[in-house]
Amino acid sequence: MTSLEQCEIALDAHAEQQELPTTRGSVERIPRDQKSILAGLDSEYNLFEDSSFANLVHSSLDSGEKFQRWFRYREGFSPELINGAIKSLGIETTSILDPFSGAGSTLVAARQADIPSVGFDVNPIVAIIARAKTHNYSAKDVADIRATLDRFQSANERMDKAPRPGLTILDKIFREDVLDALLTVRHMIDAYPSGNVADFLMAGWLSVLEGVSNVFKEGNGVKYRNRKRTKQGYVTIPWAQVAGFEDDGWKLVKKRLAAQYGMMLDDIETDVVLASPVIREESSVLGIASVPDSSISLAIFSPPYCNNFNYMKIFKVELWMSGLIETYGDIRRIGERALRSHVEMPIDVPDSRTLPSELYELIDCIDLSLLWNNKIPKTIVAYFLDMKMLLEGVYRTLTPGGECHIIVGNSAYGGVIIPTDVMLAKIAVELGFQVDRVAVARHLTTSSQQRRAMEPLVQYLRESIVVLRRPLNV
Repeated sequence: MTSLEQCEIALDAHAEQQELPTTRGSVERIPRDQKSILAGLDSEYNLFEDSSFANLVHSSLDSGEKFQRWFRYREGFSPELINGAIKSLGIETTSILDPFSGAGSTLVAARQADIPSVGFDVNPIVAIIARAKTHNYSAKDVADIRATLDRFQSANERMDKAPRPGLTILDKIFREDVLDALLTVRHMIDAYPSGNVADFLMAGWLSVLEGVSNVFKEGNGVKYRNRKRTKQGYVTIPWAQVAGFEDDGWKLVKKRLAAQYGMMLDDIETDVVLASPVIREESSVLGIASVPDSSISLAIFSPPYCNNFNYMKIFKVELWMSGLIETYGDIRRIGERALRSHVEMPIDVPDSRTLPSELYELIDCIDLSLLWNNKIPKTIVAYFLDMKMLLEGVYRTLTPGGECHIIVGNSAYGGVIIPTDVMLAKIAVELGFQVDRVAVARHLTTSSQQRRAMEPLVQYLRESIVVLRRPLNV
């Protein structure tokens, strides 16, 4: 086993499901003034609890809604939030912006309302999914898709295959006959020129990968289906005993593809022309500079949380299998274009303190000896510097009276709460925004050790919707 493979396995084993990062060692005290800082920040805004949003601030992985059910994307939020924001804006919604558009929930809702929209995301996998969901498909597109699906069902092991990905743990993720079938189908998809049909076919193919693999997404990475934890440690279960893998690989892949594409075809309406979004595969922090001034009436988004999760790792199987990356350096370079939200990114922050003083006070309370990585304090600063730059761009692009809705969760390090919701509100006010409200949708969980240490402050571990408005008189 190579050292690289050992690293991959170790990372997968470490990726336990959790809402907030944990620290090393025990946390023995709460900094004396932390509660007053947090309470003071909360008191500055119209902050209130609204549990009716609890099930809307995250994706339902088994949603039966049209388009939203195409791809299991846990980092999104419910289309009900977008529809509610459009309805409540009080002025004609002329255009919508999502700087972290992911698998396209916002863009789908905008298209269904026939409103132009702009989305940014550095992850090419979710960009494909979002494009496929929001194309205007013609009758000819659908006819071409159906003809190709018939060819998929006739595919066999003697046909040409796409190149085998260089992911070192590939043989632990896919059974060999499953891999052969998937690469054969991908070779057929790759023959299509870019456009509606190619995006639709690739989106469906990407959507079945997890279901026919030996891994599933959880927390900050992936876990193996055929590994079971016992009192004696992890044991490997034979493939034949893993639920859903009773069929041979070719039969399994064809069956899953037929079901996936059938569902997707049920959702699209042919020859219906609605406003299609502009989807940009680049960082919104920099890319928003290309969005014209006062051109957006509603910005609604959920940025990566300040929780040190490297979300790009969750999609490593899809990235390698699609051929979009060929080396480990490729995935690192894609990730480095994202918001600086985790320690694996290059972190360079100025010595000058240009963010709200309360943030630095809270960071100064963190005991470095309790952290699993001493770059965390600088990463927190880098995160808010990037978000400040983004909010500057959002303010510029909003029309007077336009709104910005941010769905975000707070985090904790070494017993110290980082109140992302109200901190973004405070930064926004400094940029000229008005804070309409901060609605607390639900409270987050953390390890029992952290929870005991932070019991007096547990109310600040929450997920909220921050609603900002650009004033009319500017």
